[in-house]
Amino acid sequence: MNLRLFLSILFIYTGTYSYTQQLKLDKGPEDYQLFARDKNDKATVLFSGSVTDDAKFNELRLKVYKDGVLYDNKSVKIKNREFKFSSIIQAGLFQYRFELYHQIESVEKLSFIADNVVCGDAYIITGQSNSHASSNKSSYTVICESDLNGSINIKKGEARGVEQVACGYLNNEVVIEMQFKAAIGEARSFDKIEVDGIPSFVSEIEGGINGDIATCSIAINSVKSILKANPGFHTMSDIVVPGYIN
Repeated sequence: MNLRLFLSILFIYTGTYSYTQQLKLDKGPEDYQLFARDKNDKATVLFSGSVTDDAKFNELRLKVYKDGVLYDNKSVKIKNREFKFSSIIQAGLFQYRFELYHQIESVEKLSFIADNVVCGDAYIITGQSNSHASSNKSSYTVICESDLNGSINIKKGEARGVEQVACGYLNNEVVIEMQFKAAIGEARSFDKIEVDGIPSFVSEIEGGINGDIATCSIAINSVKSILKANPGFHTMSDIVVPGYIN
């Protein structure tokens, strides 16, 4: 690279960088940030900050992209060297990208960017692999009906386990129902699948599948599917079906 070309690139870089330094963003979104949705399934993303006294621009432009498509586009005037504005995003399996520009001599220059921003809910769940988020209607405590003596002694009226029910709906009708029960003192342990269709069948695994091993298997078999996914927020329905051969 000759000296003239190097100096030209350096001038362009430092020129753009100096303008960016004239803008101080006190509040704004971050990459991969989750905004909690409100009762209207929306979230307000706030921007605020200031510009230095030597800034040569007095207007900003915000462009918001929803899954790559322009979603919001607004201009904001800077008053008394300060600015404050917001953008509303919708909850759902969408990814938002925020781009903030300042304008110099009719040319827009990128000042700030935040990508893979989402809006929705987040649950932090602790416990064993069968932990889940649920309402009181889908999770029940199994109460000991009489004293239970063994490796663990449980008195009548105390909890001896948990029972959970999860349902899948189609047109407001239950089409899938999963019942899970983990409790001390059960007569037998098994996993059972009943399918009502064509053909209908019942499959039962005596002793059941160890939950810890099953959890590890799902995690390991999901690695290849996750590596193929785009960056951002995903659910199991978004990625390729987990499996070693995938």
